[in-house]
Amino acid sequence: MTYLELCQKFRRTSGISGSGPTAVTGQTGIAELIVDWVADADQLIQEQWFNWGFMWATKTFSTVADDRDYTLSDLSLATGSSALNNWDDTSFVVSPTADTYQRLKALSYMDYRKNYKLGTVPTGKPTHVVIQPDNSIVLYPTPDAVYSVSADYFKKPTRLAANTDTSPIPSQYHDAIIYRAKLMYAEYEEIPNLYQSASIDYDKIMQALQAHSLPNMHLERRSDNSDYDLTVKVE
Repeated sequence: MTYLELCQKFRRTSGISGSGPTAVTGQTGIAELIVDWVADADQLIQEQWFNWGFMWATKTFSTVADDRDYTLSDLSLATGSSALNNWDDTSFVVSPTADTYQRLKALSYMDYRKNYKLGTVPTGKPTHVVIQPDNSIVLYPTPDAVYSVSADYFKKPTRLAANTDTSPIPSQYHDAIIYRAKLMYAEYEEIPNLYQSASIDYDKIMQALQAHSLPNMHLERRSDNSDYDLTVKVE
């Protein structure tokens, strides 16, 4: 569903009188609250986990000889729909498409600052990567040539803004946004019955979404058809 469709379904299923909204901008009164609740709900779900599968992306970049520091701006990951939220520090690889590919070991920033940052830094093919507190990265040793480096990362949550915007949340779980917005509305209007029912619906669909989109959670939604042996002990 688009942002506008989410707002319209939210109103339709929440018992709010009237129709619409017909747009997500220029609204006042209850319509303005509706579009804000839906956008807030979507953003809160995106922010719940750093490693949602639907926020995953891969970045490949080329190093610069004699340059070990790379900011998010250098990597075109500072702003926009691909803006980085956090790296997967286990995924850095040098020359990923070559048979001579090499995985980079993650070096903690504190260890790097204490033992490697100061003094003369060697040059060569990088063997380690450091993720600094601002998410910029340092390659160690300093690259002595141009190398291709790839890494996985998770994108920064984005806020719905235009009528046709769509959430990165998988479409089959868009009702999670509706239920979360209902909780806000029920709390605002002090409607305990709606809050209770929306809470139950929200918990159920979030369990399904987490099983779908979080690592190692998929087994939570699979039935186990294993056969069991029954042993009867006779005394």
